[in-house]
Amino acid sequence: MIDLLLILLIILGLTACLSLLSRHWRQPQYLNCRFCRHNTLTSFESLPPEDQAHIADYCKNYERRTPNFPFIFICSSCQVVFDEYSNATKALFARMGGTRIKANSLCKVCFAVINDCALDRDDIHCHRCQTLHQWLPYKDRPAKFLQPPAEAQIRPIGIFTRARLR
Repeated sequence: MIDLLLILLIILGLTACLSLLSRHWRQPQYLNCRFCRHNTLTSFESLPPEDQAHIADYCKNYERRTPNFPFIFICSSCQVVFDEYSNATKALFARMGGTRIKANSLCKVCFAVINDCALDRDDIHCHRCQTLHQWLPYKDRPAKFLQPPAEAQIRPIGIFTRARLR
């Protein structure tokens, strides 16, 4: 009888632990913006349709590429768009909620890591290919994208390239 009660208590304890863990895993994971430090990053899927259309238009018409939407999110405070070339993407999918992220990104032309991509810098150069990147709005909207020159050939990012941000 005591063995049966002990087993029942163990099962109840495990059930309670699993219930608490599953609630934590289902909660959205938040990140602090690496620039303004507000806890306000929003995934692409959670954005209003007009913001989604604006980001999709930028990727299609300015960068001439098909974006990987699950890897795109925006800071609702400072309006910086983090895409699949950003270090913040790594942290989001590693579930490092509430962590400040290093300000680096991949060059959209050669995939070299670009360090110190601060918003106030207008001379963000890739050390490998010397491509200039700048934080600029697109079509008079407040969202800021880390943009190479319009004539630059953007290379699509793959899962193996994304590992370089680690």
